[in-house]
Amino acid sequence: MPVARISGTSQPSIDFTLNLLGIRVWEDACVLIAKSGWEWRPLGPPRPLPLRIPRSPAELDSDELCMTALQFQKECPHSDLADILCQRKTFAEALAGYGLPVPIA
Repeated sequence: MPVARISGTSQPSIDFTLNLLGIRVWEDACVLIAKSGWEWRPLGPPRPLPLRIPRSPAELDSDELCMTALQFQKECPHSDLADILCQRKTFAEALAGYGLPVPIA
């Protein structure tokens, strides 16, 4: 299940985490994250949204972020991760769905 959090000085984010890897999503970008001790740290630069998520491993092109998204969808089929990454669901709707305050634009 995803872990939703707001960090102190940064913009709101939602972390969708597996055992050691995950995806951190902001309103307009996402990044692959890895567990390091008790923290989740970014791996690589943020990528702009929307992001196309392949439907099967055959469609992957050595893209670790998309591989992680596909694995997350496999393990958590009722998750809204793909909808958020593809922007079928707004970030504000996602935050509200996790009971987090929605930033006022």
